[in-house]
Amino acid sequence: MPTKTTAVPSRPRTILQVDVYRLAEEVTAGLEGLPVPLRVAVMGCVVNGPGEAREADLGVSAGNGNGQIFVRGEVVATVPESRIVETLLDEAMRRYVPV
Repeated sequence: MPTKTTAVPSRPRTILQVDVYRLAEEVTAGLEGLPVPLRVAVMGCVVNGPGEAREADLGVSAGNGNGQIFVRGEVVATVPESRIVETLLDEAMRRYVPV
């Protein structure tokens, strides 16, 4: 079963704060070939995003130039937008790739 990525853009009042589709594409590409199927949530709403991201194996709730990173329902980091993809991929490799 391949990795499933869900991307939800910002709500109208917060639109264009974070390019959710670009983030989702980069995360999906970075996880390609991962030996473990994952549910990944890339959310562009700081209001509803945390709940959705918390339900995934890996998730981010992004807005206002930052991303709150979730792993198995727990917040593990808050990073600037420029480090969201890197941080999600690092967490995936560290937690889900057998050594």
